[in-house]
Amino acid sequence: KEVENKLGGSMKFLLVLSFLVVPALSYAEKAGECLKLWKLEKELAESRKAAAMGGSSGATEKENIGGIAFIGKSFADMPPKDLRDLASDLQKQVGSGVVAVASSFEGKGSIIITVSDDLTAKTSAVELVKISAEILGAKGGGGKPNFAQTGGPNGDKTGEALDAIRKALAAG
Repeated sequence: KEVENKLGGSMKFLLVLSFLVVPALSYAEKAGECLKLWKLEKELAESRKAAAMGGSSGATEKENIGGIAFIGKSFADMPPKDLRDLASDLQKQVGSGVVAVASSFEGKGSIIITVSDDLTAKTSAVELVKISAEILGAKGGGGKPNFAQTGGPNGDKTGEALDAIRKALAAG
């Protein structure tokens, strides 16, 4: 049960597959192996996040665009699922401001935008994500005024998407 609660859909598939493919191991051994794999994946995600946050210092430079603090970063080969925690951590660093994190992973582009609550009346994460969605070739995107995300087939255009967000913030 512990393993089942901790594993996502793909991990459940691997667990079931392992029961079918490797009958020599006991169920407990198989579950233990899957739990080890899950822990390794979690450690890898934490390592990626630490590297993205600037290593051990954790400091990330912020820009001032039209009086709004902004952090915009693009990462190659970072799974989209890792962007959410990264955006949240960067938003804590920036305080009042906007954070946009983008990734090109397996040829597809993803972007998450957060806006601090004190700025949502002036700047909406949903409006900013719509701008980036078009560039990434996405059919849409969405979320709430303080958090929005999108993804599309144009993973090579994450830098352009971040530049478009900068321009939108500068325009007010």
